[in-house]
Amino acid sequence: MRCYTPFAALAAVWTGLSTAQQYVGEMIPNSLPPVGNAEITYFKIPGVLDKNKTAAANLTLINYYSHGQDGNRIVESKIKRAVIIIHGLNRDPGTYQSNMQSALTQVTTPGINFDNVVIMSPYFTNGDDKGTGYPWNASAATSKSYTSALVWKGSQWSAGANNQYPTVSQNTSSYFVLDTLVRYFDDKTLFPNMNQIVVAGHSLGAQTVHRYAALGQRLGTISPVTYWVANPNSFIWMDISRPLPTTGCPTYDNYRDGYSNFTAYPMTYGQALVNQGRPAILANYNSKQVAHARGLLDTGDDSSGCEPGTTGINRNERFFNFIKAFPISCPDPAGRNCDTADLVNMGHDGGGMMAVPAGRARLFEDNFNGDGKRAYDFGYPRQQAGDDPFPDPALNSTSASVNNNTYAGNMTYAGCYSDSANSRSFPMQLFDNSSTTIEFCTAACASQGYSVAGMEYSSQCWCSSAMTYQAQRVIEGSCNMGCAGNSTEMCGGISRLSVYSNGTPKILPPPSMPETINGNWYSQGCLTEASDGSRALAGPSSAGSFMTLEYCANFCKGAKYFGVEYGAECYCGASISPLANLTNTGECSMTCANNTLEYCGASYRLTLYVDTTYTAPTTSSSAPGSAPTGSGVAVADCPASNNTVVAANGKNFIVECGTDHAGQDLTSATVSSFRACIDLCSSTAQCVDASFLGSQCYLKNGVGDAVSSPNVWGARLVSSTSTSTSSSSTVSATASATPVTCPASNGTVYTGSSGQRFAIECDVDHQGGDLSVLQVANFQGCVDACDKTATCVDVSFAGISTCYLKSVLGPAGSAPGIWGAKLLPPGSVSSSTSAASTTTTSSAFASPTVLACPASNGTTYISTGRAFLVECDTDRYGGDISSATVANFQGCVDLCSSTPQCVDISLSGSACYLKGSLGPANSAPGIWGAKFVTLPVTTSTSSTATSATASAAPTPVSCPGSNNTVFTAPSGKSFLVECFVDRAGGDFASTTADNFTQCIGACDATAGCVDLAFLGAGCYMKSVVGAGNSNPNVWGAKLIVGGLSTTSSTISTTLRTSTTSSPTSVVITTTSSSTSTAPTTTSSSTSTTATATSSTTTSTSTTSTTTSSTTSTTTSTTSTPPVPTTTSTSSTASTSTASTTTSTTSITSTTSSTTSVPPTTTSTTSSSTISSTTTTTSSTSLPSGISYAGCFIDNAGTRTLPYNNGTSNTQTPAQCALACRGLGYRYSGSEYAAECWCGNNAPTTKASADTECSMACKGDATQKCGAADRLSVYVDSSWVQTLFARPSYKSWNLMACYSDSTGSRTLQNGVSLAAYGGAANASIANCMSACQTLGYAYCGAEYYQECYGSNTAPAASLVAAGQDPISAGCSLACKGNSTEVCGGAGKIVLYTNNGTTTASRGG
Repeated sequence: MRCYTPFAALAAVWTGLSTAQQYVGEMIPNSLPPVGNAEITYFKIPGVLDKNKTAAANLTLINYYSHGQDGNRIVESKIKRAVIIIHGLNRDPGTYQSNMQSALTQVTTPGINFDNVVIMSPYFTNGDDKGTGYPWNASAATSKSYTSALVWKGSQWSAGANNQYPTVSQNTSSYFVLDTLVRYFDDKTLFPNMNQIVVAGHSLGAQTVHRYAALGQRLGTISPVTYWVANPNSFIWMDISRPLPTTGCPTYDNYRDGYSNFTAYPMTYGQALVNQGRPAILANYNSKQVAHARGLLDTGDDSSGCEPGTTGINRNERFFNFIKAFPISCPDPAGRNCDTADLVNMGHDGGGMMAVPAGRARLFEDNFNGDGKRAYDFGYPRQQAGDDPFPDPALNSTSASVNNNTYAGNMTYAGCYSDSANSRSFPMQLFDNSSTTIEFCTAACASQGYSVAGMEYSSQCWCSSAMTYQAQRVIEGSCNMGCAGNSTEMCGGISRLSVYSNGTPKILPPPSMPETINGNWYSQGCLTEASDGSRALAGPSSAGSFMTLEYCANFCKGAKYFGVEYGAECYCGASISPLANLTNTGECSMTCANNTLEYCGASYRLTLYVDTTYTAPTTSSSAPGSAPTGSGVAVADCPASNNTVVAANGKNFIVECGTDHAGQDLTSATVSSFRACIDLCSSTAQCVDASFLGSQCYLKNGVGDAVSSPNVWGARLVSSTSTSTSSSSTVSATASATPVTCPASNGTVYTGSSGQRFAIECDVDHQGGDLSVLQVANFQGCVDACDKTATCVDVSFAGISTCYLKSVLGPAGSAPGIWGAKLLPPGSVSSSTSAASTTTTSSAFASPTVLACPASNGTTYISTGRAFLVECDTDRYGGDISSATVANFQGCVDLCSSTPQCVDISLSGSACYLKGSLGPANSAPGIWGAKFVTLPVTTSTSSTATSATASAAPTPVSCPGSNNTVFTAPSGKSFLVECFVDRAGGDFASTTADNFTQCIGACDATAGCVDLAFLGAGCYMKSVVGAGNSNPNVWGAKLIVGGLSTTSSTISTTLRTSTTSSPTSVVITTTSSSTSTAPTTTSSSTSTTATATSSTTTSTSTTSTTTSSTTSTTTSTTSTPPVPTTTSTSSTASTSTASTTTSTTSITSTTSSTTSVPPTTTSTTSSSTISSTTTTTSSTSLPSGISYAGCFIDNAGTRTLPYNNGTSNTQTPAQCALACRGLGYRYSGSEYAAECWCGNNAPTTKASADTECSMACKGDATQKCGAADRLSVYVDSSWVQTLFARPSYKSWNLMACYSDSTGSRTLQNGVSLAAYGGAANASIANCMSACQTLGYAYCGAEYYQECYGSNTAPAASLVAAGQDPISAGCSLACKGNSTEVCGGAGKIVLYTNNGTTTASRGG
């Protein structure tokens, strides 16, 4: 018995009131079972301070506590060791107390007994224990648990969550309780002889101890602490990677399995450590001494969720995967930081794991006397490398033996690999047989030509030449099932494969969502289908087993967007449904039907791409993916057209009414007519047959058996080599031209429908380069297929229908029976455009017939209107955008020309490297380079009357000499030179330029560029004309409409044209400011004198009259805009609806008859002098595409439309809508008569009635412009979003837009993008990849090109206000991808590498 004197008893009680102590907690009534030589007692846990530092009430932890050998309470001064054993899921501390005491009785080391070892088993109660573990008053209104007993919700105690009861104090984490117990036993005033403290757990208790070791504080105890972790069902992972696929498990990184989301386990404990990031947590864990106890027979799994399955199939595998990912070590065996790993032939038996020699050593014997002595690791031979941190030198420490035999196909054992129904490691199962053996399976796979064989579940045989990316090597013990045909051999296990391979098995890379497709299509992430059941992309569609992202990009050529859904469905569109939304890229998880290395959407999810070169069509043209025009002549309905032959795009089709050919389906599409179906087949390379039913057109790549189908109209391809199109709808079946065949066509040149030429090579096959294999009708069909395939440069036709397309022209070899055709390079490039009676031909230094080095060095090559200077043996440093395999030098330059950001190329062999910036030139023998240049253009213009020629080069544009001049670029666009002016915002692309003229030319050639800033050699292109700022180092130029400034007020201007050829410079002397001219003219008072002189001869043209109602139109196009000659215009300002403004202008055209017609303007054009009379009447009608959405509630705290476009005394709904449209916003709203607000998110809170928007507009009293806290909202149906905040990239997910400053960085560490092409190639993908390499948990992009990372979460208070990142100020386009935002000025768009962390915006 422990004896107390009155004073000692009083001191004990007094101490217990102020500190944590055993025996002095509140006695909690309970019905726990008794345990021999132990008592149920009550430990006082001090209440955790609240936020006001006010102490909470003391709490009570119920526990079992062992007695001494005499059956009485143990004497503290004798205790040398304390063992705290944590119970499992069933919360049965009595069982664990009994098992631990039983293990202690089995210790044979002298001097270790119940007098000097104390065992404590805490009771972590939950709601299932009410009435038995603690009192519960069900009838009480509040405080149903009315004692101080600690109670947790569910199993939250196992992960450190805060307590649920008592309700007066809910700040106590179960880990704080463990801290308190450890500190208690480390108190030398109570336990002067304490040498070792052990915190132990089995099963869920082991999970508790493991996570406590990771997150628990470093307590700085006098006595060493060991964490004994025996057979946990799962481990907390220290980074975001996993050894097994996470597909289908979006919560794989949630806490308790990772550190992403603590919702299920709310806790305040360890927040500071978690905020420091995973490396800090791992360092904390590695500072602890962990004794791992692994029962090798414990191959069970008690998981209730998918998360543990991403780290192993069962408890055994998870252990070995964990220590492989996070190695254990014993740097100081006698110290405090020696991990051990004991392998025990035991199942999931807690008592057994405690009682075996390994258990007894770690729990009771190691360092018992404080001398640092400990036992070596138990269990040999070992299972895998790294599992023996404290090896026994007397025993064999090598891994267990494996099969070293050699089997059929030279296959040897490669290891045990993962497999599952959702994540297959082999694409094909050969058989499932009760006779399966290693010999049987390997021989069967080898006979089929495969180099890798896998045996699973004792009887299954799988074959492949490469394993899928999901294949992960696991521990050998997981392949533990004997072969069905020979039980002495191992044939895998449950979801595990014994793999044999000829050499190291090849593992395919994981599928991805490529950043770019076919050069100009850029990834936008994953898009949901429209929420109302309509299509997100409403244009043409295609579907089939042939689907790839490249196919869909080609099919949707001419559209702005394409998306692939459900692995095999392709959709096109010029816009995205407003009811569709971007979502996490991980939701687009299905691979493409014909390319398992690419993601092609999922159910109701589209992998989305945008064409960055897209321009909206201005004239009628075929829709992308729809049938081409073909001959344009209608085909008679069946049966009238039966057995006639229809010509379409150089191919002939015989009509077969009522006939459908079975199978061979290629794709299908909705078309408008039978003719359109035939035309679609004619333009599809693989199509040889079509079936039209209703409005559906089914294309086929083979002609199957004919089947009678009365409702089907069929058309089958017949042989023809004619590339002309007949104007008749039908021709004789015998009228086709001489077919392309061998040997008759050998050495001839065949011209495809696209104009490409192919040299026929009979009996010749070029080695390698295979792109794809098709079934075609004939040799011509094979060549035509190559003609329509962007990367094809050669074909080989074998047999009667097999066509091999090739992307590389390899060495030619003799191949009797093979009919070949290789692509010929084009000759000199010229362009011809005809319109009415005018023909224009342009060239800029003739290109050589074939581009090659050294012959072409120093020459200029023109490709699709862009000029490139050839630089042989030159490579320019950095700036890489992408690379591709091409057929020749010209193909490389052409690829750059079609890629908007590309300004330089390097060709090495067949590898073409595209570059987005012009770096320093380096000598590189063997490298053929070409850089983008802007050249003066020699123009020859002819008409029916006369011709004009101008050959002099333009005067170079420079500052300050060219200030306020108008420069006309090669495309005919006009730019106003603004020396020393830099306009804010809008940056979306950049390049380097040798001079100012070249920079303007780059803007001219870049879609969307309306302004530029030239600084040094940097040319910065902008998508909006922002506010002008003075900058003495910047030379600026902005795009102007029709050669006239886009602003208006009072101007006195003198204009004169240069006497040189196009481009034309117009000098403007401005005496006052200019403001923009809106579609509805308001007021102006102008006095202009102009003189225009040109050396060109002006032709006489016919008179044309054009009336435009909504958009600016040009009657005929030339390279030089018209220049006003003498104009005097006066008008009176008015905002009245009935007011009319009339102006008369006399214009002399310098090269031809071009005028720009503004909205609601009638223009008459004639010969060289043009008189134009313009009458403009303001109207209350809305601009085209703008419609009223309703009256909505607004407030200053949270704006319905976030962007404030200011106030105006001329405010009208039309004026506000057009202003918002010009700024790129979809919604506009007028408020309080004069305010204009813009935004891209639909307003949500509608006013109870439209009459609440009751204030008359300042600019038109007949219209309403909102009211106080009310917005009159309008929507622009023509709006198409072009700039996005990327929602995710791989495992990174968008958080929000945060405020940032140079003095106090939101993310502390700058991240270099040098490995990803530098700042000029900055994009979200490259920034996230750079952060991933450095191990950061948080990453962000700022100010076009800056990248930052950190492992500390950003403060929630820094989240910028706004409905989305763009409206919050993260609106600057990335320099490497103009479709996505890279922060803003003082704003950083921030991502987290865990998939679930989101920013808290507070109240």
